[in-house]
Amino acid sequence: MIVEGESRATSADPDDLGARLAEAFTKYAPEYAPGPDSWAGPDGGGLRVITPRRAMAWFAFPADCTRFVF
Repeated sequence: MIVEGESRATSADPDDLGARLAEAFTKYAPEYAPGPDSWAGPDGGGLRVITPRRAMAWFAFPADCTRFVF
């Protein structure tokens, strides 16, 4: 998938989204174990919010490429 749009820095509350992100990393990337406060700093630890303008997705590129415009 390719997504084009605006990106902005954000942060995550360690008691809410930060805890859920840490849990997801434990499940899907056990070799990387950030704590719930990893995204709480002023720069959000690299956490970004993307507002998409358009996206492309496919299963068998280029035969079934679908373009979405928001």
